[in-house]
This record gives sequence, structure tokens and C-alpha cells, in this order.
Amino acid sequence: MSRPPETPRSKEQEPQPYYLASRFPTKRAAEQPYVSAEATIHEMDCDLSAYRFMRQWHESNTNPWYVLVIGVKPEPAVEERIKTVLSQGELASVPQEAVERLYARRLEEIQKGPWVEHHYTPYMPHAERINWVTRRFRELTGNVNVLLAEVSRTPIFLPAFPPDIAALPYISRYAATKVLAPDLLDEDGKPIILGYTILSRQGLKNTLTRPENIGHWVVNDQIVRFNNHLPIVDEGDFLYAIERLSPTYLDGTLNPFFATKRSFYLKQHYAQSPAVLQNHLVSLDADFTIPPRTYAKKGEDAEEGETGTGYGFIPRGCSTNSLKYRIATEEVDGFFFYLLK
Repeated sequence: MSRPPETPRSKEQEPQPYYLASRFPTKRAAEQPYVSAEATIHEMDCDLSAYRFMRQWHESNTNPWYVLVIGVKPEPAVEERIKTVLSQGELASVPQEAVERLYARRLEEIQKGPWVEHHYTPYMPHAERINWVTRRFRELTGNVNVLLAEVSRTPIFLPAFPPDIAALPYISRYAATKVLAPDLLDEDGKPIILGYTILSRQGLKNTLTRPENIGHWVVNDQIVRFNNHLPIVDEGDFLYAIERLSPTYLDGTLNPFFATKRSFYLKQHYAQSPAVLQNHLVSLDADFTIPPRTYAKKGEDAEEGETGTGYGFIPRGCSTNSLKYRIATEEVDGFFFYLLK
């Protein structure tokens, strides 16, 4: 006996994609929950995607920004963690049409890769050098000065981009400095770029701690997608650099090791410079004294928190630490001891 054909299920009867959503008053308010949701998906065993978007449908609610996690229903522990992340906002439902659009976008990304992947591709000749410098930093037990000296021995640390790549917009150069050929000009009359190098400690630190090195996509100093592309450095080497050079971890939480290390470093190396001639220098103008004053050093070569001490003219009775002109105490004291030889 033949069976009657099954009646197609209506759209309302089809199983709906699993999702959790929360809404926020501003894009900035939704930022940390979105990043935390991405981190959870990256760290835990689940098949989910996270999206942040502005509401495109009419609703009387005053919170127009949404963070939505969609995909295969996860294990209870994962689901509970995601709910905790989203509870920073107002848990909400999303119209079926919007859910279907996001689910279709997720399926397309699974098949073709995320949209940003086509717009961020590591340049392998540079990636190899970044991998070397990150590994070398760990071999040197985190000594930035020695590593910078080694990098400086190579006049061109990163090779120049080929013309077809150099012409592309939004080329990232790891905060490196151009090495120009003064005697060779391009068709526009500008010096030809021979390559790039790293000249400062801060530039080297920035190079070592870029989230892009480990495969994440960054826009305006914020990670907008984890695992966007293949890492170009070893994860252990990268985390070693983050631990020693970054005040925060990738999820934005404070790095206690960095804070403790910096505090110890400042106490050990940046104590107030001695002022041997304090209370012994006399101004010819009786209305002024010449006391030592401590000041924060500035400039590219100055460490964060580094201070110096200098002698300066201050009107009697004035307790200000601000001086327009000063002479370093070690220079004045050194001259005095030179005369005593």
C-alpha cells in the first residue's frame, strides 16, 4: 500500500538555529562582551560564532546594539559561561529573519572563510623575520636591549614589498622605519624603499606583542576576530612576550606579572639620582636657591617611569618642582669632582 507523500514542513515548523543574544546601549558597551564571547568560543570545545551588530528592525527598546552567539547548541558548561558573558547586557530575543540572516552568514564563513580573512594575509618574508625576533626574545630571556642591538646589526630587517603588494591599501609594516635609497628614485621622484628596520625599544615591543602575530584580526586596537588567519609565531613565544611586555592580556585584563616587574625595575634602576652638592651651591642672586629637583625623563630613549635629577634656580620660599631650565646633577657633581683630582 503506497503512502501519501509527506506534507512539507512550514517555515515555522523548521528547527531554528540555536542562539543567545544580549543588547546594549552603545557599540562601546557591547565591545567587551563581544570580545569575551569570541575568547570563550576560541578556548572551549564548541561550534559557535559571535557577532556584534546594530539593530536593523523597529523596536521600542533604547538598547540598539546586540551581541549574538549562534551555531550548534553547546555543552551546559559552555552555555553557562556564554550566558555569564552576555549578562553584562540585557538578554534578549532576535526576530527570526535576523537570526536566519546571521546563520546564513555563519554557514558562508564556514565554507569560504571569514570576510576579513581575504583582507588580512601575512606577508611571509616579513612573517619569517617576526617569527625569528619573537623566538630570539625568549632565547635572550626577555632582554629587549640585547635583542634591539642584534636587530640593529641588520640594516634592512624587513625586506621591501614587491610593487604589486606595496600598491595595496592598508599595508601594515609592524611600526617599522623605512630604509631609503637616497640615490635611487622611483617614477614619482621619491627615494626607493629598500626595506624596513626597527630603531627603538618601543617599536620592538610593539612588534613582539601584536595580536596579529598569533592569528587575530585587530581594528582600532581592538581584537574583532580570533583565529582570523594562521599564526606566524609560536604561541608559547608570543605569550612569553605578552607576559613581559604588555600591561594587559589579550582579553583586556591586567597583567600582574608586568606590573610587579615594572615596579621592581623602577625601584632598582630609577631611584632618585644623588645630588652630592645639595645645600652647597649658592646663587650670586640672594633671592634664589639652587636645590635639586627630580623630573620625569621624556623622549624615545626614556623608559616608562624613568626619572632624572637636576639643579635649578628657584625663588626663595617657592616649593615648586617645575623648572624651565635645569642641569643634571651628575654633570655638575662630576665637574666638581674633576676639579678635585
